[in-house]
Amino acid sequence: MKEATSPAHTPFVRAIRALALMLLAGALGLALVACAPKTDAEVLREGISSELDPIKNLDSATLETILAGFTAEADLTSIGVDNAEFCKAVFAGFDYKIENVIIHDKEAKVETTFTAKDLMAAMADYQAKAVELVNSPAVSSMSIEELNRKKGALLMECMDAAPFKTVTIDLPCKLEGSTWKPTAGFYVALNSIFINEETPASAG
Repeated sequence: MKEATSPAHTPFVRAIRALALMLLAGALGLALVACAPKTDAEVLREGISSELDPIKNLDSATLETILAGFTAEADLTSIGVDNAEFCKAVFAGFDYKIENVIIHDKEAKVETTFTAKDLMAAMADYQAKAVELVNSPAVSSMSIEELNRKKGALLMECMDAAPFKTVTIDLPCKLEGSTWKPTAGFYVALNSIFINEETPASAG
């Protein structure tokens, strides 16, 4: 029987965390200058849209930025998965709608509804199938390379079949001088769309 690995060290978890970090890096660079004749609400809507549209459309430049953020540990080629194809599968169907912008003095909340693949469900599906795989009699005749390719195929299968979830969250921003900037809560909220730290048991 092949040895199972810790859930914190599976290629899937590492890759998803790399994606989450990429999203946070984008948010860190978000600085929206309030200027006439646009209202603060318009500035916030347009600025956040400019950050989210590249993810929604996943053009080549955005994909290259995502891939550049992949560390060696998050590289999925070790299990026969193309990193670019994995990213495309993750963000397939991603969409958002800014519902409302509530501004009180120098603080704002941008109520946004997101539709995205439920990566936790995909991860649970993958890990359950990986456990089944490593416990199957067929594994004894497989090389490590063959087993890894099987895991990679399972990963893409689970990601392609991942269910969608729709969540509405507040993206908080704060006015500093004439510039709206995301608060720490902005990063937490954005991150929560894709990943949380509670992951199920893993077969690696």
